[in-house]
Amino acid sequence: MMFYVPSLSCAMAIVPSIQATETAAGRNAYAIMVAPLASQFNLFCAVSSIYLASDAQQLTKGKYSPAINGIYTLDEGFSRLLTMQGLQAERQTNGSYTLKNIPEGG
Repeated sequence: MMFYVPSLSCAMAIVPSIQATETAAGRNAYAIMVAPLASQFNLFCAVSSIYLASDAQQLTKGKYSPAINGIYTLDEGFSRLLTMQGLQAERQTNGSYTLKNIPEGG
């Protein structure tokens, strides 16, 4: 299952509280409010112009992440969203990302 919001204007229609601007050196300015984790990932991926290919709806069911406000690299943004969630984002060879459970003891 893929989650991707094709344009920021579309994402803003879903959650008007998102704001983002691209900054130098591969960093983006994010302003994503507290929401279900799946919704946050849709917005994060739209702002970052990436695809998240996984069963994210099932993996994120019932999970919330703190707001993400500030300027972050892609890895820093994933880290902020996934802290204490038991999940990790893994880059694929085609440039998309997969969301996975962190293995026991990992």
